[in-house]
Amino acid sequence: GERVVGEKGYVFVIDPLDGSRNYKRGSSLFAVSIAAAVGRTLEDVVAGVVYAPAMGLEIYAAKNSGVYVNGRPLAKRGNGGSEDLVFVGASPKASFLPYAYMLGLSARGLIARSLGSASLELASVATGAADAYVDAWGAMRIVDIAAAYLIVREAGAWVSAEGLLGNPPLLSLGERLAIVAARTEKLGKELLELLAEQLGLEMGNIFKVVSPRARAKSLS
Repeated sequence: GERVVGEKGYVFVIDPLDGSRNYKRGSSLFAVSIAAAVGRTLEDVVAGVVYAPAMGLEIYAAKNSGVYVNGRPLAKRGNGGSEDLVFVGASPKASFLPYAYMLGLSARGLIARSLGSASLELASVATGAADAYVDAWGAMRIVDIAAAYLIVREAGAWVSAEGLLGNPPLLSLGERLAIVAARTEKLGKELLELLAEQLGLEMGNIFKVVSPRARAKSLS
């Protein structure tokens, strides 16, 4: 949820259980996500933490202060090595879109995975556990990624995001967004190209193509 506290009007965006389906099935792939902001948009987030208790993993970032993993500063990754592991958000509300995109990734020789926890998937781009994260289906909630968004930005990753209610996306329970994050700009743009080629989705028109009404129709 979201809360405004104190005279300065700090906004706290909290998801107490990101990955609830995993949790119910006994999987360790779930997390608590907490973000603090000084305004009402995603760009106003100044601190964020993603905590996965069953994994013993805590990833924290403060604006302009870098990323910490279990209390230790995260060393920034270089641009060398392979770029082939892409986490894809696959909410049931997204219908067939993420699965069609995964097929396209596989056709390009990339490895597609879905963990079922958006905060962990996005934060994994920061830590190096993944090379990219894509959720461009218009169903992503702001509470899922408010903390991880700051974390991945502080890690130096390339990020592109679009909100349903505003740009930058608003810190509102009604906000839905699309996001692509990659550890390099080259990979990020390749993923955007695939979105356009395969699904006709481009940042700037995603909510015109994948509107709430269209999503509801696809699920009926």
